[in-house]
Amino acid sequence: MKTKIALLALTSLVLCPPGRAQTNPAVEDFKPSSLNQPGKQYPQVDSERRVRARVIAPEAQSVALDIGGVKYPLTKGEGGAWTGESRPQDEGFHYYQLVIDGASVPDPGSLYFYGASRWGSGVEVPAQDQDFYALKNVPHGDLREVRYYSKGADAVLRCFVYTPPDYEQDSSRRYPVLYLQHGGGEDETGWGNQGHAGLILDNLIAAGKARPFLIVMANSYVPGASMFGGGPAAVDAAGRPLSRSISGPGGRSYNPGAFAKVLIQDLIPYIDGHYRTLADQPHRAMAGLSMGGMQTRAIAPANLDTFSHIGIFSGGSIAPSEIPDLDAFKQKVKVVFVSYGSRENGAAGRANVEALQQAGIKSVYYESPNTAHEWQSWRRSLHAFAPLLFEDQPLPAALAQTTAESRAATPAPTVNAPSARTIRVNAGASSSLTDAGGVVWQPDQGFEGGDVIERPDLPIEDTKQPEIYRSEHYAMDSFSRKVPNGKYVVKLHFCETYEGITGPGERVFSFEVEGTAFKDFDVWKKAGGFARAYVESVPVEVADGQLDIKFTPNIENPQINAVEILPAEASGNDKASAPAASREPRIRRGREIKLGPDDQPAFAEPPAGFADRREGIPHGQLEMIEYESKTVGTTRKMQVYTPPGYTADKKYPVLYLLHGIGGDETEWERFAHPDVLLDNLIAEGKAVPMIIVMPNGRAQKDDRPGPNPMATAPAFVRFEEDLLNDVIPAIQSRYSTSTNRESRALAGLSMGGGQTLNFGLAHLDTFAWLGAFSSAPNTKPPAELVPDPAAAKSQLKLLMLSAGNQDGLLGISQGVHTYLKEYNVPHIWHVDGNGHDPTHWQHSLYHFAQLIFR
Repeated sequence: MKTKIALLALTSLVLCPPGRAQTNPAVEDFKPSSLNQPGKQYPQVDSERRVRARVIAPEAQSVALDIGGVKYPLTKGEGGAWTGESRPQDEGFHYYQLVIDGASVPDPGSLYFYGASRWGSGVEVPAQDQDFYALKNVPHGDLREVRYYSKGADAVLRCFVYTPPDYEQDSSRRYPVLYLQHGGGEDETGWGNQGHAGLILDNLIAAGKARPFLIVMANSYVPGASMFGGGPAAVDAAGRPLSRSISGPGGRSYNPGAFAKVLIQDLIPYIDGHYRTLADQPHRAMAGLSMGGMQTRAIAPANLDTFSHIGIFSGGSIAPSEIPDLDAFKQKVKVVFVSYGSRENGAAGRANVEALQQAGIKSVYYESPNTAHEWQSWRRSLHAFAPLLFEDQPLPAALAQTTAESRAATPAPTVNAPSARTIRVNAGASSSLTDAGGVVWQPDQGFEGGDVIERPDLPIEDTKQPEIYRSEHYAMDSFSRKVPNGKYVVKLHFCETYEGITGPGERVFSFEVEGTAFKDFDVWKKAGGFARAYVESVPVEVADGQLDIKFTPNIENPQINAVEILPAEASGNDKASAPAASREPRIRRGREIKLGPDDQPAFAEPPAGFADRREGIPHGQLEMIEYESKTVGTTRKMQVYTPPGYTADKKYPVLYLLHGIGGDETEWERFAHPDVLLDNLIAEGKAVPMIIVMPNGRAQKDDRPGPNPMATAPAFVRFEEDLLNDVIPAIQSRYSTSTNRESRALAGLSMGGGQTLNFGLAHLDTFAWLGAFSSAPNTKPPAELVPDPAAAKSQLKLLMLSAGNQDGLLGISQGVHTYLKEYNVPHIWHVDGNGHDPTHWQHSLYHFAQLIFR
């Protein structure tokens, strides 16, 4: 296709974070992105974090914005100007590109950044916490481009070196060094450009919060090194080989063994020989993001005579069981830092950090609020990691002065000081929070059983601390916390925020605090209505070193928003301020898990790199389309993947893929990249070319999750009608599909898994292939799902049930499996080692896609 482009002015788009309410189109406060080229007005970003794009291409037939493989159409207007706006984006940096008549090009309106194995465009969505990487009037270090010869690669390579502001002032001073690695498809420019590593260190050093050190940023892709050559194979800390292949610049593959050889034998000696470094193990650190975190996890523990500080950002973690010599590790490693975005699957990382702590190793877990696998998570991670480094080095004068003043003004604490025993837990919160007065609220912990939820935008009355009432733990059995023996006042914070409770008498439960019983406690009645705060203060005396609260359901489940444990002498004047609330509604699961003999994996783990985008193979197309829904009475959206080589001359089977309760039509793409996964499977001959449809399962006019995703649950029931009467006909009218039941599959995650079972088993004349992954409580009872086992046996081509053995909702799928097994209904039952998380859903889709339509 021949395309002529007269002018390009910009474009951008980013994925909508789950739980974000629909935006208000009346807001008009767009401003040019800070990453635009001089004089360019687009892209623009508004206060709601939407991105406005504009491209002048008069002869173009179609223009789309592409970010993360998702394409959004722009609308052509006067003068050939194509415009469009995105939904609200995550805060921070985002890559994007422009697709004009099928040609993907960078946008000349923005500066260029290397990512996704190409030089392309970037847009910056201003973050509330952007001050930590802002350009300020403070002393600045230098970011130096360095060329060095590598014997291992037999080539001259490039790296960047950050030297701190005072590096040139004292020629006798030597500095520690952090080796900081980029992610897959990026290069040595990433941390300096996208990550603002230099500015982050400048500001930390100026504030006296970090010790000055050098940062070396090298390219992980070694020229001439294939995955199986160019150096010894890398191994993890337990000696197991790492075989992950990641495509890099120029089609090269990342060979961890080759890079380890370059790093240890060439780069470190060069840096120590050309810069004033403290060239010993205690003063050398390694860290990285994503692929760079994987590198760090493989290289640093295998070279403990070289590195003493380890930072892994969204790249795995280290378990004690993976360390061959725990005593040597404990002696040599000064800190292990692990971080993830709050929307990544960081559960294993958190657990491994806790295990390292119990083993006596200093280890820290950090979670970036409201972010996923993206640069804002990694900027924040570096900001949290840097102050932990090289603690034997003197702090800058700024902190030394502050510390001295603080010590002079503050009396030394005594063992009976109230502050030493005060505990505040923000029930339901996913991370610790510090309020405006400097009071810290710990994240949800100490509860046995139950679930948690956050409702960040809900107005709360009768309190100066509304934020702590916007998260809750519910359906729990107990709360306990170890405390010194003594007298306390326990403050229990309650607020009815569930829209299913509409009056007194609908949520009634009992609880007991260290023997003091509260029977038939009615939150609505106590607080005086919906979304009103109420605090119950209970004086107690602890004699066994542990404070216990027991909860008993009566009418509806118990709930609580926060727990304060205050020493009796402090309870009158120890006033807590409210923490900043999370913006992301988030549901986590905490039910008791009981595994049976059948709860085993049916498949092996997918191979490394199974969902990495590959060059040199055909790629399908992912597009966002609209359709008219008679069921809802409005125009709705869904994403559609067409396989490589799609043609109207051929009929294709269709997989309808449903999201979870907090997601939308973009969730599968954000969590699992099904387009990339299918491209790879089709190229390998492991999957039949198919169309994948990802609709919005929330069948209501405002189909965003809103502040309380649970309140939209009825719309998921109504979606059955929308799917059958509107979605499927729209797909069949627009695409070349096979319309028989044998060519139609239905699958989903969590809430979508429940929908799959509810709708699919009720309409076996429509669907022959079903996949339910981590089915949620919306799933109907098994006897209602399959009232006629004989009919299910005869009509089902495949029924796959899956869940993780760390998933608190495992019991729902277990119940369906047990029933099907009892009535001899053939099915696949797959239980892997994950939780209620994207890793499980992506792995399940990988296995399911290979089985259907055969």
